[in-house]
Amino acid sequence: MEVLSAIMVLPEKNLLKEAYRIPSITAYNRMEPRPRSENFERSLRAEVRDPLWFLTRQWEMGEFESEDAGSAIDARLITKQIHVDRVALRDNKGILYDEMVPMEMLVERETVPFTLAFKIQASQYFLLLHSNALKTKYFQKYLTAFPIDPNKEADFRGQVDGLNLYTSTVKRCLDGKKIYDEILANTFKTKVPIDGGDVGDIDKIITKFLDWFKRQYSQPTNADTKAWIPEQLSYNFSVAAPNTEQSQIVLRAEHYHQGTVDWYDFDRSCDHVLVIRSGCTRHRLHHYLRARTTVRERLGICVSFVNYSQP
Repeated sequence: MEVLSAIMVLPEKNLLKEAYRIPSITAYNRMEPRPRSENFERSLRAEVRDPLWFLTRQWEMGEFESEDAGSAIDARLITKQIHVDRVALRDNKGILYDEMVPMEMLVERETVPFTLAFKIQASQYFLLLHSNALKTKYFQKYLTAFPIDPNKEADFRGQVDGLNLYTSTVKRCLDGKKIYDEILANTFKTKVPIDGGDVGDIDKIITKFLDWFKRQYSQPTNADTKAWIPEQLSYNFSVAAPNTEQSQIVLRAEHYHQGTVDWYDFDRSCDHVLVIRSGCTRHRLHHYLRARTTVRERLGICVSFVNYSQP
């Protein structure tokens, strides 16, 4: 009763605190390792029993997704740059290399097959170069001299679109391949008699047509200008650059497949020398090398990681 009387005389705000106290128990545990061996060498190796599973778990948890958070580095280099001036396809003699022509096109080009669509495209462009008067005057002569071969429906068996194109153009379109072949053989004006007053205009049309074809399609002219090796299913070619007046650096790509020519496609060859084939005089070659060869020295090249903002 004395304790209850003492509680009752407390202020109201302390009454519940004294009457309802929450008991608590505080305990402490001390964890100590008890190794069963004095040799920790194997434990420190952190051996992995299933490395493939470990890698897949890392991939699943996104541990391979990294960020480019490195710091920029500065490298000071002295470089010597010389231009490739000749190229040889397979084991043939070299030819002068024009930097305006992509090397991939020079290496991978093949003879373009004249399909029906290509024949029509070439002939339509040939006619497009004519004025209305010349087209009206010579179209029937062209159609007689360069017709699309008739009775070839069997060649398009199972090709609905191809057969439709053939039947709709066989009697009204020209064969562009025949026109191109006659121009290359220099017998076009023999096949189609041209009036004397129109010779100049027809010659300009022929020149524009050949320029268009050359611009659209780069083809090898003979077997020496092909780099493809069917047995290996790859291209084989070499390039060279003049090192000094009497020496050159030769790089060989013996197993280039396709795509983009890059530095790792080449191996330096110390046993080969690329000799320019006939048709390039010594004076012309010396002038070409002097004009195309440059040596550059570069100092203070800054090398940085991707996505790193430069000051």
